[in-house]
Amino acid sequence: MHSKTTTHASEATLSSEIYPRRSRLETIKEHIHHPMQCLDQRRDAVRGFSPAWFTASMSTGIVAVIIHNFPYDWTPLRFIAKAIAGLNLLLIVAFTVLFLWRL
Repeated sequence: MHSKTTTHASEATLSSEIYPRRSRLETIKEHIHHPMQCLDQRRDAVRGFSPAWFTASMSTGIVAVIIHNFPYDWTPLRFIAKAIAGLNLLLIVAFTVLFLWRL
C-alpha cells in the first residue's frame, strides 16, 4: 500500500511539472478571451437557448401594434411601427433558427 501512495505522489509531481498550476483568475481570463474553445461541437453554443427568448419577440410585436394603433394621426409613427415590426420579424426568424439548431 505504501508504494501506491508514493506512486501517486510522484505522478502528482510529474503532472505539476508538465502542467504548471494556474490560478483560477488566469483560467477565467483565458475563457473570457476564448469562450467557445471548451465546446465539443458548434451546436453546444446554443445549448442554453430557451423558449423564453421568444418573449422578446412578442413584446416587440406588442410595441409595434401599440404604436401603429396610436390615436394620433402622425405619419412618422406608421413608419416607426413598420420598422419595429420588421425588427420583430428578424427576431422571430433568428430565435426560431436558434431554437431549431438547439434541438
